[in-house]
Amino acid sequence: MGLSSFSGVHLPQHHLQQHTVTVRLSESELAALMSRAERENRTRSDAIRVTLAEWAHPAV
Repeated sequence: MGLSSFSGVHLPQHHLQQHTVTVRLSESELAALMSRAERENRTRSDAIRVTLAEWAHPAV
């Protein structure tokens, strides 16, 4: 259990309660997500988490 990082965003992956959230994506959105996740050797969930962290906590 370590840290995931993406563009300077660090996500601790331990000691946190996790929740399942259902999100609807178009075929093209899902294809883009999966393509980038594969290129970066990430799971789909990890790719969504790092993207959400960047969006929710933008650099100032």
